[in-house]
Amino acid sequence: MLVVAAVAEPRARPRLRAEGVLGDDPRAVAPDDAKELLDEWLEWASRSRLAPFVKLARTIRKHAVGILAYLDTKMTNGPLEGINNKPRVIARRAYGFHTQRHTPAFSTGSRTLPTHP
Repeated sequence: MLVVAAVAEPRARPRLRAEGVLGDDPRAVAPDDAKELLDEWLEWASRSRLAPFVKLARTIRKHAVGILAYLDTKMTNGPLEGINNKPRVIARRAYGFHTQRHTPAFSTGSRTLPTHP
């Protein structure tokens, strides 16, 4: 169970610190135990009177299937997001040029512009 405690620091405002069964690396939890631990924490967060925790619990509940699937497969959509980002980067770097003639120089990462014929 995740425990939230107020930690008093000298000459500073108290801050919230989360400690619990997940430790430093949540990926170290066995996939079979993850659903039970996640449900346990979500129950606690939903019952807490802290509005940010209640909101976080709602958000995590919406994405719980994907979170648990990651723990089973260790696969993410990161590589696909990187590929999808390429056209946006090219367009952003070419912003302000009047013709497409200069755009390929920016898409290849070259810092020199092509010469005019």
